[in-house]
Amino acid sequence: MAENKDLPGKLPYGKAITLTYALNKWETWKFFELYGLPFASTYVIGESGGIEGFKAFVEMHGFPLIAKPIEGFASKGVFYIRSWEDAEIIFTYEKYMFQEYLGNAASLDGYFKQMDGLTPLFAHAPNIFHHSCHTVIAPDGSFDPIFISRNDHESGVTIGFKKVENQILEELTIKLVKAVIIEGGYGPITVQFREDRNGNWKAQEINMRTNGNTFPRFTMGQDDLGLIMKGVLPDLNFPVYNAPEENKSLLIGKTLASKIMLPQNIFQLQNDSFWNINS
Repeated sequence: MAENKDLPGKLPYGKAITLTYALNKWETWKFFELYGLPFASTYVIGESGGIEGFKAFVEMHGFPLIAKPIEGFASKGVFYIRSWEDAEIIFTYEKYMFQEYLGNAASLDGYFKQMDGLTPLFAHAPNIFHHSCHTVIAPDGSFDPIFISRNDHESGVTIGFKKVENQILEELTIKLVKAVIIEGGYGPITVQFREDRNGNWKAQEINMRTNGNTFPRFTMGQDDLGLIMKGVLPDLNFPVYNAPEENKSLLIGKTLASKIMLPQNIFQLQNDSFWNINS
């Protein structure tokens, strides 16, 4: 880490303060606001204002909202807030925050009705996906091309992963990366985007670490670990893997192990004539 040069090893990060932008979601919100970057509107009782200010927040964004721990991970302790009664419960929790819901709220109506009736053994909200934008920043301020994926979720776990192109998200991510560099940060960085109710892209969180999609990205052409080693320890001449061009269009399904599929094979499986010929 840049601020602790006497450590017996090296951590792939710059100034420690930049890590709080990922570890603390209230700091994330303030960081995005400082640099004029789009982020899900956020409200913390006692920080953003009092109850009256929260009422104005609800009037602006409506229900449902999202409530989450300020310092949380893996979607643990995250709730849909559908009413004032739900919000009042969160008021009694420590270190929680509210965010606008990004996405089509109407698509959740059936799910909410299900939850109000008989309690299912397992529950999964529909239409849950985000776009993940990832790169690795080197200590010299250079960074790898932005890797953008669509991540589909089941019960908080990514089960579908596809590389996509999106110029708007690429430009927004580059602005974020440059802001992190200004603050003295480097290392791996991922930002999750969704469209708000008006179709505008907004970030909902960032992380600054390798993660569960490190291997799929490696398979499809972005070697996070190689890039980190090359940037932090340039004298080692650590090799960086370059995937074949055809790998960049793979679809990856994730259960206990990553399952790699060619798009044309999926198309073939969806084609009735394929089954007729081989039946």
